[in-house]
Amino acid sequence: MIKSMTAYGRGEVETPVQKWVVELKSVNHRFLELALNLPRRLWALEDRFRKLIKSRVARGRVDMQLSWENFEEKSVTLRLDMGLVAGVRDVLERLRLAGNTPESLKLEHFLHFTDLLVAKEQANQDLELEATWEMVSQAVNQALDLLDEMRATEGAALAADLTGNLSDIHREISRIVVLAPQLPQLWRERVVNRLAELFS
Repeated sequence: MIKSMTAYGRGEVETPVQKWVVELKSVNHRFLELALNLPRRLWALEDRFRKLIKSRVARGRVDMQLSWENFEEKSVTLRLDMGLVAGVRDVLERLRLAGNTPESLKLEHFLHFTDLLVAKEQANQDLELEATWEMVSQAVNQALDLLDEMRATEGAALAADLTGNLSDIHREISRIVVLAPQLPQLWRERVVNRLAELFS
């Protein structure tokens, strides 16, 4: 089956909290070349995307655009690093003693150390990445299905055009086969007629 190199496919997966949209565009290229435009938070999945596309597309340049929309704000908690708090307190206390400063430690002294408070998402990041892959890979497969369908449709049109051209060529070949044996006589007559005109 002939398949066109130029095609477009789109896939979309939506949940109550977010929507993922994948767009694929392919053009002719001697080898397979992939250009992926991924959100930064999904860079860790780039190799998976490449393997998935390579399993369905053999050659051509394929551009992939991935966009997403979140319908709710992600809940974030603040975690206090108690080990770091104890270390900072120890250092500050030694500084106070070394400087012979009578002032006692206060909360504001600790707030200069921003690493004491760590923002941590509620969901485990690895588990979230796997769940995201499950959804997004569905959208990629949808886009690949449509891409392949369009390539097949364009390829069928191209094949029909080539078939028509081949029919014309075969018809002309048939005419040539019939006329070829007559060529020597036709040329002889043409030369004789030309000579007759010249030496009339």
